[in-house]
Amino acid sequence: MSQPLIRIRLRGRARDMSEKSQDKAQIDLTAKEAGQIIVVFAVMLTFLIGMVGIGIDVTFAWRNGLQIQRAADAGALAGVVYLPGDLTSAKAEAASVAAQNGYDSSNSTLAANNDHDPHQLDVTITSSVPTFFVRLFGINSWTITRQARAGYQLPVPMGSPENFYGVYCVTKPANTACANNAAVPGAASTTVYSHGAWGAIQATGTDHAQGDASTPLNDRSRSLGSNSAGGTNPDFDPSGYNYAVQLPSGGSIYIFDPTACAVGDQLGTGDHWNDGGGWESGPLVYSVSTYYKLYNMTGSPLNYTLQPLVASSGSLFQQEYQYDQSGTYGTPSYSGNLKATSADGIALKDCHDGNITDPTKGGYWHDRWWPIATGLAAGTYRINITSASINAVNAKATFENDFSIEAVGGGAPRVYGLGEIVTYNIMQGSGSQSFYLAQIGPENAGKTLEIDLFDIGDISGTGTLQIRSPDGNAYNNAAFSYTSDANCGQTAGSSDNCSDTSQTSIVASDSSAHHSFNDSWLTIRIKLPATYGCSIATPCLKPSGETQQGWWKIQYTTSAGANDTTTWMVSLIGNPVHLVPIN
Repeated sequence: MSQPLIRIRLRGRARDMSEKSQDKAQIDLTAKEAGQIIVVFAVMLTFLIGMVGIGIDVTFAWRNGLQIQRAADAGALAGVVYLPGDLTSAKAEAASVAAQNGYDSSNSTLAANNDHDPHQLDVTITSSVPTFFVRLFGINSWTITRQARAGYQLPVPMGSPENFYGVYCVTKPANTACANNAAVPGAASTTVYSHGAWGAIQATGTDHAQGDASTPLNDRSRSLGSNSAGGTNPDFDPSGYNYAVQLPSGGSIYIFDPTACAVGDQLGTGDHWNDGGGWESGPLVYSVSTYYKLYNMTGSPLNYTLQPLVASSGSLFQQEYQYDQSGTYGTPSYSGNLKATSADGIALKDCHDGNITDPTKGGYWHDRWWPIATGLAAGTYRINITSASINAVNAKATFENDFSIEAVGGGAPRVYGLGEIVTYNIMQGSGSQSFYLAQIGPENAGKTLEIDLFDIGDISGTGTLQIRSPDGNAYNNAAFSYTSDANCGQTAGSSDNCSDTSQTSIVASDSSAHHSFNDSWLTIRIKLPATYGCSIATPCLKPSGETQQGWWKIQYTTSAGANDTTTWMVSLIGNPVHLVPIN
């Protein structure tokens, strides 16, 4: 009986031992798997930490790259205005402005040059950006390099392709006619040619509506639109008007009739008081001040503040109260109302030819070429012309001073307006007359040309305006769109629409003496085709008889002779100082 019992126990023990072995094997297997998971997890965690670390370092480097690019952009834009003449200052200014925008010289280097173009500045910043996590792999820093290139568009040359600007005949009562291209005596025994207009500037006290947009402080005549009667001229700019003079081989610069000497209506050079502030009932006429300054713009054609002063008229044409009493160029209609002494205490003078014999007196230069500077070195110069300051004792003067400019020297000198000019246009008889507008080269193909004209059409007869393009080596009427400001049509009725598209002409004045654009800005826009000028290599912008490429014209067609003072501005739409893509 005992044997079965023993057998059973043995079986039970054998089963217990077998189950324990299996359990132990399972436990050993689970431990091994857990160890493998821990190893895999450790490897994966290290990888993940490394990837996160690389991501953080790359993001930090990317952020710093953006900052470095901004610094390079800012430095290039700031430094380029010193070119082409002062690369040292261009580099210094680039570094200074780049530092204000995140460039750190302790871990970065900045290089600037203008090898690509004399009017462009390249700035390259190379910076060492520290790393954090990837140092585990032996990478302690990233090296980042960013580049920027800035260039500038020079002001569009205006008004003349020749070595003179603002020439007309000094007309007399017996002979008021002056044919286009009529020969006129120039400075230093030279000859210049009439192109139908004088250069002009009006005194600070003149009414804005007289045609000079920027110099007059007052805007007395308008009560509608954007201007208010008795208010301040919204376009007022005391910095005056600027003209460039290029002297390839050096030479001299002259100004014809720089003095303010009133003559008969539309005679002589056209100098005249405008309205005297109500002088018909007894004027308080003020003396007139005109200032001429000459700067050397060769080294920095864009930044006027960097251009050194070469010559100045000083007080030579300051507080002039005079008119031509010879009768040779007529007698001013208001001469009987002129008092012996101006409102600011200047005695009335007779400035007719030869009456003033002292060249240190401004009136001596009436109808003469005044040398603002002679014996100049080769280069490009800027003439700045201004009137009295708003704080001057004669700031209320209401006068228009007309003049011409001539450059005399070797090579092919040039004189032209910069950005904005005022002209006293004189149109004799009915018919058409063209005036040089601006020079637009083939490099501007595809851009939009903007022409701003102020106060056009103040004539008694009909007057039609057209814009003439030289594209294709022949002058043709350009198609354009135009708009005008809120003053359009409010002074003397409407001669034409205040805005329109796809036009080739504008009626500035009609037979009923309506002038849509009196005391109004007219803005004309012309989209230059992609084929404009053919190409830079083979331009086709030189119609027969022209001496230079790319000169556009304005053409007036009138029913009767007239004179009109207008302000002209021409530009190409876009920022003149801009970043240039680097290929």
